[in-house]
Amino acid sequence: MESSNDYMYRCIDIINADKNISETTLILMFQEFKKKVEAEVEAENNEGWIKYNWNDRKTHPPKYGKYLIFREKCSKTHFEVWNGNGWASSNNDCTHYRTIEKPK
Repeated sequence: MESSNDYMYRCIDIINADKNISETTLILMFQEFKKKVEAEVEAENNEGWIKYNWNDRKTHPPKYGKYLIFREKCSKTHFEVWNGNGWASSNNDCTHYRTIEKPK
């Protein structure tokens, strides 16, 4: 994924190359820049946490094992086992998970 800084520099190059660029194009460019910045801030705030959605298989953990999960409805963080098809409990309530790492 392109960083927001790289995107902004590319936009500036485009603006410098075409002095007659439309206002609509400028607005679209800066809206896209805003989305990139917001995504970077969210990723930084959720460092280590992976967003989980029961209906989206791409967000499921890659392998069987024990994970730390966050359950939004009860605002609870605890360990849970991913059995390859779902969590041992709380499938629809889990919003984020992270791997458990040993101390370095």
